[in-house]
Amino acid sequence: MISKMYEPIAKKNDEKVCALLSLYKKVYYAIGFLVIIFGVVLLPFLKVIIREELPSDVNVYIIFLINLLNTVIGYFSVSYKQSIIYASQRVDLSNVILLVSAVFQYCSQCIVLLLFQNYYCYIVILPLGSIVNLLLINVIVRNKYPQYVAKGVIAKDEQKGIIDSVKALFISRVGGMIRGSADNIVIELFFGIAMVGLYDNYFYIISALMAIFSIVMNAFIPSVGNLLVEESMEMRRKIFFILNHLYGLLASFCSIMFLCICQPFMKLWVGENNILGMEIVVLLAVYLYVHKFCDMLAVFQDASGSWQYTKWVPMIAAIVNLILNITLVVFIGLPGVIISTIVSVLFIYDLGYSIPLFRVLFGDKNGGLKYYMRQMIYLLLTVITGALFLAITSQIEFESILLTIVARGIVVGVFGTITLCVVYAPMDKSKEAYKYIIQRIRKRS
Repeated sequence: MISKMYEPIAKKNDEKVCALLSLYKKVYYAIGFLVIIFGVVLLPFLKVIIREELPSDVNVYIIFLINLLNTVIGYFSVSYKQSIIYASQRVDLSNVILLVSAVFQYCSQCIVLLLFQNYYCYIVILPLGSIVNLLLINVIVRNKYPQYVAKGVIAKDEQKGIIDSVKALFISRVGGMIRGSADNIVIELFFGIAMVGLYDNYFYIISALMAIFSIVMNAFIPSVGNLLVEESMEMRRKIFFILNHLYGLLASFCSIMFLCICQPFMKLWVGENNILGMEIVVLLAVYLYVHKFCDMLAVFQDASGSWQYTKWVPMIAAIVNLILNITLVVFIGLPGVIISTIVSVLFIYDLGYSIPLFRVLFGDKNGGLKYYMRQMIYLLLTVITGALFLAITSQIEFESILLTIVARGIVVGVFGTITLCVVYAPMDKSKEAYKYIIQRIRKRS
C-alpha cells in the first residue's frame, strides 16, 4: 500500500495522502478482524498441531492468545501511520523505533525472568513491547508529519485497485508461508522431531543471513519507489541492473562464506555429535543464493505495488515443492527436501517473477527471460567460485575450532571478495556498478 504514497508525497499532495491514510486504516482494521477470526478457529486444533509434550505448568491456549493479541494489536491502533515514515524515505526513523522498542522488550524480559522465573510474565512483555513501538510511531508521525491525518476519500477506481493489490499480496504471502513451512513438516513426518531440531540449527544461520538481506532490501524500497515515480523507464532499467549486480555480489559472498565456515561453526556451537553431513551444507548454500536470486526484482515490485501479476506464483511453487518433497525424500532422504525447495524456487518462483515483472516494470516483453538467463550465469559463477574456495578452506584446519573459523573467514573475506569481483567483471553491468560505488564514495567523502 505504501507504493501508492510515493507520488502524492513527492508532489506534496497532502489531501491525497490523508485520503490514502484513511483507506489504509480501514484495511488494517479489516485485516485485524481476519487475523482474530483465523486465530479463534485455530484454537480447538492447537493440541493437534503441537504434538510435542509441553511442561505441565504451561497452558498452550493462554500462550497462543497472548501471541494473537501481540499480532493484532497493531492493526487496531496506529500501525497504518508507519506507511508515512517509509513513503517519506525515513527508514532511519523506523530503525530507531524498532531499536528502542526492542531494547525495552528484551531488557524487560531479562528482568522479569530474573525476578519471577515465570514464562507467562516473560511472554506478556511481547504485547507491551508492541505497545511501546506503536506509541513511538504515533509520537514521531504526529510531530514530524502533522499535516497527515486519516481523513477524506479517494476515487472508487483507485480504491478498488489498492484493495485488489492487498488481496494479491495476501495470496502471495500465504503461498510463501506454505512453501516455507513445508520442509519442516515433511522432515518431521519422515525423520521425527529430533531431525527437525538438527536441521533447524543450520537453518538458524540461513535465517540470520536472510534477516540481513531483508534489512538491505527494506532500505532500498523507499528510494526505488521515488525512482519509479520520477525517472524514465530507461533510468529504471539502468539503476535496477546496477543494484542487481551489487546485490548479486553480496548474495554470492554470503553463500560462499556460509559454505566454508558453517561446519566448524556448528561443531563449536552444538558439538560434533549434532552436525549433519557436508552435502546438507552445500545444498543450503545453494538454497541461500537461489532464494536471493530475484530479491532486487522483488524490491521494485514492492515499491510499485505490482503484486497482482505474480500472486499465484508462490502458491504454485509451494504445491510443486510439497510434491517434490514427498517424492524425493523417499529416494534420497533429507537432501531431497532441500533439492525440492531449490528446484521449486529456481524454476517456478524466480522464473514466474522475472517474466511478468519485467514487462510491467520496464515495458520489456522479452527482458524477463534474458534477465533470468543472466541470473543463471551469476549462479553458475557462484557455484564455481564456491567449489574453489571450499576446496581451499577445507585444507585449513587447526586444533582450535575458533581459529579455524577465523582463518577460513579471512581467506573468504579477502580473497573471496577479490575473486568474485574479478569473476563478475565480464558481466555487462559490472563497469556501471563499480562506477556507481565509486561515485557514492566520492559523494560521502
